[in-house]
Parts: sequence; C-alpha cells; structure tokens
Amino acid sequence: MRSVKIVQSGDFHLDSPLSSHKGNFRDQRREELLQSVGSLVAHAVREKADLLLLAGDIFDSARVRKSTVDYLSSVFSRFPGHIFISPGNHDPYEPHSPYAKAALPGNVKVFSDYEEVFLPELGSVVCGAGFRNAVVNRSLLEGIRAPIFDGLRILVMHGEASGNENPYNPIRQSEIASSGFDYIALGHRHDFSGILREGRTFYAYAGIPEGRGFDESGPKGCITGSISRSGVDLKFRELPGRKYLVEEVDITGVSSSMEVCDIISGKGISDPHSIVRFILKGEVPGHSTIDTAIIRSFLVRKLFDCEIIDRSMPILESGDGRGLLGIFSARMKKLISEGNEDGEILNEAMRLGTRALCKRDI
Repeated sequence: MRSVKIVQSGDFHLDSPLSSHKGNFRDQRREELLQSVGSLVAHAVREKADLLLLAGDIFDSARVRKSTVDYLSSVFSRFPGHIFISPGNHDPYEPHSPYAKAALPGNVKVFSDYEEVFLPELGSVVCGAGFRNAVVNRSLLEGIRAPIFDGLRILVMHGEASGNENPYNPIRQSEIASSGFDYIALGHRHDFSGILREGRTFYAYAGIPEGRGFDESGPKGCITGSISRSGVDLKFRELPGRKYLVEEVDITGVSSSMEVCDIISGKGISDPHSIVRFILKGEVPGHSTIDTAIIRSFLVRKLFDCEIIDRSMPILESGDGRGLLGIFSARMKKLISEGNEDGEILNEAMRLGTRALCKRDI
C-alpha cells in the first residue's frame, strides 16, 4: 500500500523577545533560531520527504521582521514537496498577520478556515484549520470528518488535546477517534509527545527544533517517517542546534568558589555549544565564600555560556548558636518539629532566612 513520507515540526516562535537573554546574545539567538528552520528544511530535503507539516506558532506574534519572512520564503522554496502551515494562538491568521501579508512560495499552503487540499500525485489529502484569533475556546475539530477518499487522510492543526477546557483549541480524544483521519499532526506543546493513537487515528506533537531557554531544555527535533492506510512508521529525530541543559551539583561541605569549580569540572561537562544552568545544592559551612560570579567566569572558558544558581544551605557551626542566626535557626527548627505548619514552606523559609543572615544571595 502506498505511503507518504513526512517531516513534522512547528512552534518556532520566531522573533520572540527572548527576555532571558541580554544584549548582543539576544540578537544572536534570534538569528540562530531562524537558522534552525533552515536546518529543519535541509533535513526534510535529505530525507526526501513529500510533505513538511508545520503545526502553528511559526511566529511569536504579528510583530515580525521583514528579514525573517524573507528568510522563510527563501528556505521554504528549497523544499521540493508541499508545505502546510496551520496558524496557532501566537500567530493567528488575521488581516494584519504575516500570513496575510507575506508572499510565500507556491509550495506553501497556510490554512485559515477548515480546508481540504487533495494531492492526487501522492494519493493523499491534507486538511487543516488555523486559529483566526489568539483565543479559541471551542475545538476546531468538532464536527469535522475526514473526506471520503480512497487514499491517505492527514490533518494539520494547532491545539491542546488534553480533553480539558482551555483557550487553545481544546481537542477531545473522542473527536480524534471519530475524525476518520489516518494521522493528525499537532502543534502547541514544545516537547515530543510520542506517537499516540485514538481509535484508528494516530497523532503526535513533534515539539520544537531548538529551545529558547532553560524551560525548554532536553532533546529537541522533529518527527520523521512514513504514513500509510495500514499505520505509521514515525520517529523523533533530534536536530543539531544549541541546547539548554540543567545540572544539579551537590556541593556539601565546600567552602570556596574554586572547590565548586573543581566539582563541576569533574563532572566532565565541557560543551562549547551548549548553555548550562548549574544549580548548587547541599549543606555548606556558614563561613563559606561561594561567589557565583567567580564560578561563572571560570566555567565560561569551557562552555558557550552558563548560569549559576546557588541553592545551598549554610549550616551552623560551633559558636553560632547565639545571636540572631542562632535564635532564628532554633525557632525555625522548633516550628518544623511541631508539624503544625506546612513543612515544605517552613524548610524553604529556613533556607532563605539562613542564607540572608549569612549574607548569601537569595
């Protein structure tokens, strides 16, 4: 039985503010994220994909640089197959949106209202519907059935298939199961969902090709593979790009910044292309001199960039039982042992209070 090869992605959020970055690096990251779309298209070309399915939030808002749209037009024109885009909540199809103004190549189809595009040469039909406003409270899939067609039936859509009420096209699993589509390419979530199934219909979120911050750490890439009436053969493929990593480091007993550097260096983390957030944990002497700025200045020699967050807990030493620090510590331990209050909140209050009294960053 005939199959169609696809590459699925989306949620690029191009030209987003990137407020967690500073100065020139913010501009650099915008360009790198734009280039990640070029890498995605190059991957689709190498894989000889028939379809490139982009499930929304290509742009972060309607405020898009002309150079960004020009670049997309250029890279999309390099793909010999069909490209389908279903606008999302960040880039709805509105009169002032980039989709309404941009002159995209002829191989690109941007869905607005629900539409069906038949591709006889591929024995397929690709359907889709885009956000027309930033908020969509009712499912765009409600009442839609795949066309009666002796071929592959694919849907591209942006939305949240959790079954719960939400303002991002709340798709119900029962709607997926009764839709009649062979495959639904979804966007909105920024992590790969795995290949899921409801009834005869397979569906998945591809996640994003490259992260924009530490809240988007971990492997990023796209879905690649084939779809047929008998099933799917789809896999997550990680793409090259800058990665955000989060590493917890136990610094129990450490007294100086350089000791912390030695511990981190011993973990073997040395990647000139990644951005790493190191979270320092453990109990350290109250007199310790741990300076996150010094640690960072040492580590950036081995990494592209890094961030140091000190969440260690200063501990009392002999002679520290008197004075404000001792009084505070004794009182907090008593409250925690009594168990009349939320223990998690009290422990965090003790950690922050002790750090403040030891003149440590909080």
